[in-house]
Amino acid sequence: MSWTAHADAAGAALTDTGPFDGITPALTGAEAFDYADIAALVSVLAGRKITRVTVSDEEWTQRLVGQSTPPASADMAPGIFRQLQGRVRSRRPHPTTRAWTGFR
Repeated sequence: MSWTAHADAAGAALTDTGPFDGITPALTGAEAFDYADIAALVSVLAGRKITRVTVSDEEWTQRLVGQSTPPASADMAPGIFRQLQGRVRSRRPHPTTRAWTGFR
């Protein structure tokens, strides 16, 4: 997963009209982080160990229902997450984002 600062996206949108003509641009940051990377960064910021934990789809669904998520919605959550994961193909910023921001 990668992140783009709002200021970077706004600056690109205000200064370069070409890539925004008729498309919804892919927003990615200069560096892509996976969940383990994010846990490591938060650990440093929080001053304590944060660990990424992966649970099964069934356990996640049960936890959601236990937190008052309607069962039908909880059943959909793992599938939606897998669909999003499938779209993450690269840890590099999208080429258009690199062009807008100068990130390589």
